[in-house]
Amino acid sequence: MMRALSLLSRIRKNQDGATLLEFTFVAPIFVMMMLGGLDIGYSLYLRTVGSGTLEATARTASLQGASQATMEANIRTAMNRLLPQNQRSNPAAITITQKSYSDYSRVNQPEVLVVDTDSDGLLDIGDCWADEDEDGQFGVNQGRTGLGGSDDAVYYTVTM
Repeated sequence: MMRALSLLSRIRKNQDGATLLEFTFVAPIFVMMMLGGLDIGYSLYLRTVGSGTLEATARTASLQGASQATMEANIRTAMNRLLPQNQRSNPAAITITQKSYSDYSRVNQPEVLVVDTDSDGLLDIGDCWADEDEDGQFGVNQGRTGLGGSDDAVYYTVTM
């Protein structure tokens, strides 16, 4: 009996495997945090490079008067370099939409009431509004499809 108590006392005081046991609890959490940080960093990198590409393409188009097809081809070529190798031949991997607005401040804003008979800011019978997106309905300005005119602001959305 005395021998069993002595053995139990020695086992309880022994610290030899404590570090390994603690590491097995901490390591998976640490690895997941590292992978999450790298994923966020890569996402930010893609967003930054993509925004820069769109800005450069828009500048080029405004100076050279490029067509919508040329603009899309330039964007696809630039964005294709950012895709993983196995997705580069997939045409559905990149979707591009462009909307034109009369003014940059009009992007995703409510359409303007031209005549507001009771000055409540809501569309009532007798009120008139500027149908900026030409959809025949009053609401949030969704923009016109395409590049618009020479004075319009064009808003590109690229999804990869």
